Amino acid sequence: NHIRIVLDKYNRILKYYNEQISFIGDSFLTCNEVLEEISLPNVIKIENSFLENNNELKSIRFPKLKTIGDDFIFGNELINNVELPVVEEIKDNFLYSNNKIKHINFLKTKNLGDSFLNNNTCLEEINMPNLVEIGDEFLSYNKSLRIIVLPNLKYIGSHFLHWNTKIVLIKFPNLINMGDHFMQENTELSYIDFPKLIKIGNGFMPNNRIINKMYLPNVKKIGDYFLHINNSLLYLNLPNVIEIGNDFMHFNLILRKIKLPNVETIGTNFFDCNSLIEDIFFPKLRIVNKDFLRLNKKVKTLFLPKIEHIGSSFLKYNESLTNIILPETKNIGDCFLENNTKLRNLDIPEIEYIGSYFLHENNKLTKLDIPKLEHIGSFFLQNNYALELFNAPKLKCSNNIYKSLNDNIKHLIDKNQNNNKIKKVLKKCLSIKKVFDN
Repeated sequence: NHIRIVLDKYNRILKYYNEQISFIGDSFLTCNEVLEEISLPNVIKIENSFLENNNELKSIRFPKLKTIGDDFIFGNELINNVELPVVEEIKDNFLYSNNKIKHINFLKTKNLGDSFLNNNTCLEEINMPNLVEIGDEFLSYNKSLRIIVLPNLKYIGSHFLHWNTKIVLIKFPNLINMGDHFMQENTELSYIDFPKLIKIGNGFMPNNRIINKMYLPNVKKIGDYFLHINNSLLYLNLPNVIEIGNDFMHFNLILRKIKLPNVETIGTNFFDCNSLIEDIFFPKLRIVNKDFLRLNKKVKTLFLPKIEHIGSSFLKYNESLTNIILPETKNIGDCFLENNTKLRNLDIPEIEYIGSYFLHENNKLTKLDIPKLEHIGSFFLQNNYALELFNAPKLKCSNNIYKSLNDNIKHLIDKNQNNNKIKKVLKKCLSIKKVFDN
């Protein structure tokens, strides 16, 4: 009365009914490819590889099932109706590769594992009001879902809705943490609202090119490639961000203003290629890695009172800055403000190390007082012919210094070709190495 099994002529199970069973272990009817119907009205928990590789089942209904293990009906492409009204936890690879289900209504589900309905391209509606945590590759490659609202969601793994290009509305009011590659390749989403979000992984919405306004009030950490190649953002407010990874808004060319009052660390290629930002106001910034606003030519105001380390190519092609004060900076990498021709005042009292091509081509700076400097790279102040005072009492003399100062002297000789007296004095100064040595 409680168990009924129907076999085909090859003794393969076609239909299975069991009213008594409440728990199913691993690999139940794995590799049964012909099962057409199954009824387990009292099952509460199913372990891994349930009906894996079955490709005939078209509908499932387990009214009391609460926990589902890995690889649940893995590889079935025909199921178009799933009724799991009380399921709370679903582990990895749920209905992996199924491409028929269009609606999901799991009212009690709290946790989803990795690859939930991975490769399903036709899901149009999802209702999970109590969902709290989602693993990696949720609905990866889905191309039909347009609206998703998950009011209690707090954690998202990597590759969330990877390659979905249709989503126009997302609402996750309680989201705290998201993994890497969130909504990668989505090109339609124009607005997001994550009021409680704290951490963003790498690759946040790369290639989205229509979002033009973003306010994330509680985000503290941002990974690499945030809005990579987005060229539409006009307003960005991150009042509490502390750490920013590499390639932040790389290739954004139109944002003009950004304030990060609490940021302390910035990775490489920060706003690389943006040429319009005019004001830098980062009062708590301590570390900047290479290529910070490398191609920006318009920064006029620079407020970095706490910065300790500056990587290479810092504002490399800036043409506007005339005054810089870096009261706590100790290390400067290569190509600092290379090609800036307007800087007249530079105050770096704590600097100890300077890389190569420091202020290369600058010809306006007349005074440089660096009392704690101990090392400089090659081509120091090359082609600067305006320098009148250079004070670096702790600097260990090197050929880099001699060459830079001798180039300066040679330029003065050329300027005074008609004054033999001055030329004679200057030529003696070309042996400036001896002066240093003595």
